[in-house]
Amino acid sequence: MKKRLYFFALLPLIGVSALSAAQGASQQEETTPLADYTQGVFVVNEDWTGHQNSTVNFLKDDGKWIYRVVQQENPGVEVGCTSDFGTIYGNRFYVISKQDQDPGAGIAGGRVTVCSAADMKLLKQIRILSTDPEATSGANGRGFVGVDEHKGYVGSSDGIFVLNLDDFTITGKVTGSGNGADNAYDELYGGEIGTMVRVNEYVYAVHQDKGLLVIDPATDKVVEVIEAPDGNGFGSVVLSKDGNLWLSLTADRSIMKLDPATHKTTVIALPDGINGPANSWYAWTPDGFCASTQSNVLYWNGGDSSWFSGYRVFKFDIDNGTFTKIVDLQADGENWQIYGCSMRVDPESDDLYTSLFHSWGDKTYILRQYDADGNKIEDHSMIENYWFPSLPVFPDVAEPEIADFEATIGMSEPTTLNLDEIVSDDDNIQASIVKTVKSVDNGANSEISAEVVNGKLLITPVKASAYETCKILLQANSNGKLCEKYINVTFDPNTGILDTQVARKSLVAVYGNEVTVNGAAAGSDVMVYSASGTLVATAKASAGSALFTLPTAGIYIVKVGGETTKIVIR
Repeated sequence: MKKRLYFFALLPLIGVSALSAAQGASQQEETTPLADYTQGVFVVNEDWTGHQNSTVNFLKDDGKWIYRVVQQENPGVEVGCTSDFGTIYGNRFYVISKQDQDPGAGIAGGRVTVCSAADMKLLKQIRILSTDPEATSGANGRGFVGVDEHKGYVGSSDGIFVLNLDDFTITGKVTGSGNGADNAYDELYGGEIGTMVRVNEYVYAVHQDKGLLVIDPATDKVVEVIEAPDGNGFGSVVLSKDGNLWLSLTADRSIMKLDPATHKTTVIALPDGINGPANSWYAWTPDGFCASTQSNVLYWNGGDSSWFSGYRVFKFDIDNGTFTKIVDLQADGENWQIYGCSMRVDPESDDLYTSLFHSWGDKTYILRQYDADGNKIEDHSMIENYWFPSLPVFPDVAEPEIADFEATIGMSEPTTLNLDEIVSDDDNIQASIVKTVKSVDNGANSEISAEVVNGKLLITPVKASAYETCKILLQANSNGKLCEKYINVTFDPNTGILDTQVARKSLVAVYGNEVTVNGAAAGSDVMVYSASGTLVATAKASAGSALFTLPTAGIYIVKVGGETTKIVIR
């Protein structure tokens, strides 16, 4: 097996001169699709390395397979070589390949292949992500995440590339995401980008050496690096239904929770009999660490070896804190094992799909369907081929929705609205829906500012008139699908702070990140709390004033004597 894996690293690099005529390719001839690709499950396959390019198969809901759908729907077109990742974003299917062409293939594909997800017609192929000083390819493809409706990130063996989703061109590279390697092997297998997830304002990407990169999509820069615990690296990152991020660790028998709002981390040790998630940095694949959309649970395959762990599947019920081994293929007596990382959860049915095979020299493969507790539902047999399946991919069927909503708020203090009850998508995790204020339509005599912070809508009155209504245009981007709706906000002097309290609120003034308390009786207790209720500062009003400097942006509560005021530090 090692011989096959190292072959990936030693593939000859292909010069730009041979590629310049085909940086992009698009489908020229329209044909009738062979199937409705919105009902079923795709499987991205590495396929038979050294003989042919990678492939994508589709299992229809009626149990019938359509093999090599990209080739079938686009005659003369093939995906690249060693395709390990695929995903659907904005009704487009993105297949990411390590190389653009297998040495045994007669047709060049792409490191990035983009098709219409509904009919799998080709939209674009990109053969080269970047070039090195010798004018050869300087980065191999790894993964993809949609950032917004206009931009996506392509992970590679050397950093993250910015992909313009309007014209499918590479427009730059995320600053701070590269590996800095100085030799050919480490360039490809020394600082790779692994799985990537967008949550609220940031994109989180696993870097093989550095840790978890926190990226600001507004600037395409790494703004923070979260390092793994001592002696570990991160395998992959997964978003759970409760909105937390989870990271697999490469050495310890443990997993790590990360709160995306605070970046607080918690390492959870695994009990006896529960193996940790298998990592896949030896020749990168997305690995089997995954989460349900319907339930607050995680799944992974693991074993005694951190590399090849294809016999056992484990389930972690986050709410109950319980770990369970739900699949043990060695106990089945059928001689099956999971190939690589090919395991994911259907976002609608909550069934677990995983690709099984017998041995490296056997062309027999099946796609097995389990329920959420590991009970076998059905085996879907495949024609004989060295498929080497990498990843199940499920169509994005449901549309995001924004419920009709009207808010009545006080006339002076900021108000935070939880959007979880307003924005929804039946086949997507709430925290991965990106909410944005597109515009504010102020009233004739009133004015507000509005922004989304950590997934919540923060509304701040600037000038308020009683019972006047302003409108906020809210956009939800759920996996690239968009929805917009106006939220009506009405000012009511009887909501929140009363009129008599509004006058007292002038005790507190905010200038930048400085908080001044004026007019308080000398000796009055002044206390500042975080939005979660943690006491962050105290003082005694002296000569009628007290001054605080709060270094961290956020919402705070200031108590002066018996008065309470909310403030916002930006």
